[in-house]
Amino acid sequence: MRGFRGEISVCIVHEFELQASFQFLVMAWEMKKDKIVLKIDCRDLVIVRTVNQAGHALSKQAACCLHKDRDSDPHCCLGEQPPSVDGGESGCTRYGALKEIDKGTLPIAKKIEVHGGEGVTAHRDLAVERQKSLREEGENRDLSIAASMYVYIYIYIYIYISVFPDLNWSFSELCSSDSRFTQQELPACKPILTPKWVISTFLLVSVIFIPIGVVSLFASRDVVEIVDRYETDCIPVDSRNNRVGFIQSSQDKTCNRTLRVPKHMRQPIYVYYQLDNFYQNHRRYVRSRSDQQLRSPGSNRDTSACSPEDTTPDGTPIVPCGLIAWSLFNDTYGFTRNNQQLIINKRDIAWSSDRDRKFGDNVFPSNFQNGTLQGGARLNTSIPLSEQEDLIVWMRTAALPTFRKLYGKIEVDLRAGETIDVTLQNNYNTYSFNGKKKLVLSTTTWLGGKNDFVGIAYLTVGGLCFFLAIVFTLIYLIKPRYFSLGCSFYSCTSYK
Repeated sequence: MRGFRGEISVCIVHEFELQASFQFLVMAWEMKKDKIVLKIDCRDLVIVRTVNQAGHALSKQAACCLHKDRDSDPHCCLGEQPPSVDGGESGCTRYGALKEIDKGTLPIAKKIEVHGGEGVTAHRDLAVERQKSLREEGENRDLSIAASMYVYIYIYIYIYISVFPDLNWSFSELCSSDSRFTQQELPACKPILTPKWVISTFLLVSVIFIPIGVVSLFASRDVVEIVDRYETDCIPVDSRNNRVGFIQSSQDKTCNRTLRVPKHMRQPIYVYYQLDNFYQNHRRYVRSRSDQQLRSPGSNRDTSACSPEDTTPDGTPIVPCGLIAWSLFNDTYGFTRNNQQLIINKRDIAWSSDRDRKFGDNVFPSNFQNGTLQGGARLNTSIPLSEQEDLIVWMRTAALPTFRKLYGKIEVDLRAGETIDVTLQNNYNTYSFNGKKKLVLSTTTWLGGKNDFVGIAYLTVGGLCFFLAIVFTLIYLIKPRYFSLGCSFYSCTSYK
C-alpha cells in the first residue's frame, strides 16, 4: 500500500523478522469510542494501529521498540515503562489501554500499539511465545470474519492510496476526524447531467436500439416452424385412461402423423424433439454420470456417481453409466413426401467440442439397458460413443424444464402447401410425470431459430428511451432550467 510514511518491520514468519514497507492487507477500520483502530494482517502477526481523533499518538516520539538499545530491553512493549525516546512519552505508556480494545476477536500473536511514523519492531520471543500458546489452546479463528465486515472500507482506502500515491498521506491525515479523507473532500470527478446531455443520451440509445430490434424481430419472423404435439393423439383411444400402462406394455406404438408446410422452407430444415415438464436440471440427475468413463476406456469402473445405474447385479460396470444416459430419448421419426422418403442426416448434430473432448473414440457401450427396467434408447455396442451423436446431444442437459434437442437435419427444400407424412414410434414415457412431447421442424436465419424475445427487448428499451427523451424535451421547453456549467460533460473539481 503506497502513500503511507514510514516502515513497519513486525512481520514474524517462522520465527524470522522480515522487513516490509506497508506491504500488508488492511483487515479492519473501525471506531472504538475516541479511537480509530487500523488492523493490518501480517501473516502470523496482526498489528493494531491506534490513534485518537486528534492524532496525538502520531507525534514524532518513536515507540519504545525503536530505541537503538531495544535488544537490551527484552521486555519492551510488554506493558512496562522503558525509557522514552527523544525525551517524549514512553512508547508503551498506552499499552494498557490498548489491551482493552478488541479482546479476543483475532487470532494474533500480539497486539502492538504503533506510535511513531518510522515504525516498530516486535520482539521475536514475544510472538513465538504467543504462537505456542495459541497452538496449545487449539484456537483457530478465521481472520476473514473481520475482513468481510470491512471489505468495502479497506478496498476504498487501497484504491485511493494506489491511485493517488503522490499525496504522501500519513496515518494522521488518514485517521484524523477532520482530515480530507474522513470529510470526503478528496479530488472528485462527476458528470453533470444537464437536460441536453440526458435528452441526447436517451435519443442516442433509442436510435441504436430501435433499428436493431426491428431487424431482429423480422429475422425471427422469417423463420418457418412446424410444431406438432403428439403424446396424447398417439395413444389408442381405449388406452387413454391408462397411458402409463400402455407405454410400458409390448404393444405396437407406431403412430402416423400428417404435417402441412405453411411457407416455403429452405434447407437445411432442423428436426427437433421438444419435452415439457422434464427437469433435466435436477441436482441428482445432473450429477448421475461419469465424464471420466465417457472419455477413457480404462475408467470403465469409475461409476461412483452413477447410482443406481452404475453396475449390473453381478457387479459389472455399465458403460455409459448414470441416469442421464439411462433415460436417453427413444422416440423415432420417419418422413415421406409424395411417397418418397426424406433422408434425415444425423451427423454433426452435436457440439464438436463434446464429440472431440468429452466422448472417447475408443469407448464402446457395454451392459447398457440390460436391466429389468429399461429407461430409454439402446446403443449400438459396435460404435464408439464419440459417434453416437443422439447420446451426446442428450447428455448435454437442459437448464429449463421445457427444452428442444436436435434430432437430425432434412437437406432438401419443402415447398409451401406440401404434405409431409410422419411415421413415429411413441416409445418414450412422459406420461408418468405428465410431460408433453412435440415434433418440431424449423428453418434458421442469421439470428438462429425462432425467438422474438431479442427483438422485443431491443424495441422495448429503445421505445422507452425515446419516450423519456420526448418527455424531458417537453419539460425542458415548458419549464427551462438554467445551469452554470463548467466542463461540457464532466466537472473535475478539487475540493479544498
